[in-house]
Amino acid sequence: AELCAKKGMPLGVLTDSGDVYLLLEDHDDPGPYETVKGLAGERATVSGKKFVKGGVQSVLVAETKGE
Repeated sequence: AELCAKKGMPLGVLTDSGDVYLLLEDHDDPGPYETVKGLAGERATVSGKKFVKGGVQSVLVAETKGE
C-alpha cells in the first residue's frame, strides 16, 4: 500500500463500519494527504469534508493522525 501511495495511486480508507472512502488531496493544504501516504496499510484517523458523487464516497483530507 505504501509503495502504491508513493507512486501516486489513489488512496482510500476503510472504516470500522465497512464503508470505503476515496481520499482527496486539498491542493491548498497538501500536508495531511502526504501524511496519509506514510500511513498506508495502517490504522489511522482521517477527517475532512465528505462528498458523495456518482455513488463514490470521498473525503477531502484536512487532518490525519496515526494510531
